[in-house]
Amino acid sequence: MNIPQFDTCIAKKGRDRTQLEQFIVDQEPVGMERAMWRNQLAAVLTEVSMQVKECTWTGGNKCDDEPDTWDTECGQRFSTVEGDIAENRIVYCPFCGGKILEAKP
Repeated sequence: MNIPQFDTCIAKKGRDRTQLEQFIVDQEPVGMERAMWRNQLAAVLTEVSMQVKECTWTGGNKCDDEPDTWDTECGQRFSTVEGDIAENRIVYCPFCGGKILEAKP
């Protein structure tokens, strides 16, 4: 769906659902147009929520001083007590919610 107001908001706001919802609250029309506006919002939010965010993790090298520690693309640091992220079934970054991609050494 190509709605200029949504396209502008998505581009400026970085596809953040909360910011999109606030944009809609600020722009929401009254009367008969409200239902159509809300339907368009639901379609856009569904599309945005289906896009998978990714977070690349580096580290975890067994030769490092901290073998079970990773630096995240979102600027955090994560350590496991035992095993790597795959062995611990960690799929999503606990900091940003992105799907974890391990950087190749």
